[in-house]
Amino acid sequence: MSGPRASSRVSVFLAESLVGAFAWGVTRLFYPLRVRALENLPRRGGALLVSNHVSYADWLLLTAAAKRPVRFLIAKEFYDSPWLKPFVRVARVIPIPSAIRPHEVARALRRCGDAIRDGEVVCVFAEGGITRSGNLMPFRPGFEKIMRGLDAPIVLVALDGVWGSIFSFEGGKFFRKWPRKIRRPVTVSFGPPLPSKATSERVRAAVAELSIGSSHPNPQQQETAHRRSEH
Repeated sequence: MSGPRASSRVSVFLAESLVGAFAWGVTRLFYPLRVRALENLPRRGGALLVSNHVSYADWLLLTAAAKRPVRFLIAKEFYDSPWLKPFVRVARVIPIPSAIRPHEVARALRRCGDAIRDGEVVCVFAEGGITRSGNLMPFRPGFEKIMRGLDAPIVLVALDGVWGSIFSFEGGKFFRKWPRKIRRPVTVSFGPPLPSKATSERVRAAVAELSIGSSHPNPQQQETAHRRSEH
């Protein structure tokens, strides 16, 4: 096939490959990953990932762990940042404005739903911001609107080991602190899928439970450790 559609597919493939390679490199060097229960993320078809939000590096960790392209819903203020915009455009993120622009918010949520309907994986950080305490914050219900009318799973994700990195708010600030260690092992746990009609309360409770299990895995669960270097 030739023409604009073929060119677009090539551009998307190259963008996804570039982002994936960058995420792989960063995690190999600084955040060695242990990935648990990756089988809960379908290898094909659309899905919504709902994760806790611990740091500015979370999207890289999820990108490296998922083993398939993931599109992220991010605040438009970051999308429009001059030093971030070139990269986030390559990453094909979906920007969402503040709540004072309800029509644009609705449009961004529809874009997420359309991407899932087209077979893509979209990730939202339902807390609406990075935790300031290391604890899980209340979930916003926006993802319920994304999933309305969709026949696709909600896959839970829990990040553990990220709190304390320079990209987290540990110590009361981002970035401006000396890292305690250069390599910080991180666990990314994928929980059992929930139906598309699951409420924000149900999803939050499930992510909270998954986070506890991620912090204290049993020996059998540890056998699903990520060994990307062997594949």
